[in-house]
Amino acid sequence: MTPFQLKPSLTGRAGTLRFVFTAFVVVVASLVPPPGHAGVGLSGFGIVPNPPAQPPIPPAPVQLPSPSGSEICGIVGSTDNLFADGFESGGATIAVLRTSRSVTKSVSGTGTPTITIVFPAAGQTLAASGTVVTGTFTGPADTGVVVNGVLAYTAGNAFLVPDVPLSTGANTLQATATTLPGLTAQSSVSITRSGTVAPVALASTSLTGFAPFAISFSPVVAGTVTVSQMKVDFDGDGVDDVTTTNPALPLPHTYATPGLYVARLTVIDSTTTPNPTTYVAYARVLVQSESGRRQTAWLR
Repeated sequence: MTPFQLKPSLTGRAGTLRFVFTAFVVVVASLVPPPGHAGVGLSGFGIVPNPPAQPPIPPAPVQLPSPSGSEICGIVGSTDNLFADGFESGGATIAVLRTSRSVTKSVSGTGTPTITIVFPAAGQTLAASGTVVTGTFTGPADTGVVVNGVLAYTAGNAFLVPDVPLSTGANTLQATATTLPGLTAQSSVSITRSGTVAPVALASTSLTGFAPFAISFSPVVAGTVTVSQMKVDFDGDGVDDVTTTNPALPLPHTYATPGLYVARLTVIDSTTTPNPTTYVAYARVLVQSESGRRQTAWLR
């Protein structure tokens, strides 16, 4: 580079004021853009655009361990020795990404599903704006169940949907079981929602969980009801597990075994005449197994 200077000056009675301008002459050589990038030339000076956007790298498949003694997608972990092999959804089937040895079992299952709604019963009248729906189904591994579009929890051949919305008046509940190959079965019941709130209900912290499942129930009693006696049967075996006169008594319970349970609350109001009035309310609880936890994680 060769600098040169311009030095204009102003001279006045008080002195001299000088301005100094310094410039540089730059010799520009021809710049060659990198391979694959066409430069926009300007007097031999290359302007290189930003490199083209690269496609995103797809995430690695989720690795799901196969629990010993249980079946996931038609492959038995204890005998097929899959350990940490991965499974990936592929439409109506499942693709085995890697196996520790060649496994050629069908992973989509066979057989026609069936499904039946047990609660609510056809023609039943309910007061709440939503209802739990329970029932039974059959089908190959990973058969899914929905009720009016709401996903159901499953344990064995039982299913439960904690809350299906209801509109005032007539309602139709439709349960659908779907296998991975796409076979379906349906069951429906017609019920009615009334505007009258039930005087007694049995609430809980949750309706689903994994064994051992610790839960706490709470009786809900209207102000028009006087509790003379309250009884609770947690597992629906017909034997009352708690008897009390205190409606605020905590009602904890632990379900050790997977399955569908129907807890029953009985409230007796002996102040009514001429005879005591008995109110009964139920809470349905679905308890899943740890192998069900892994299978549910895959399904979602």
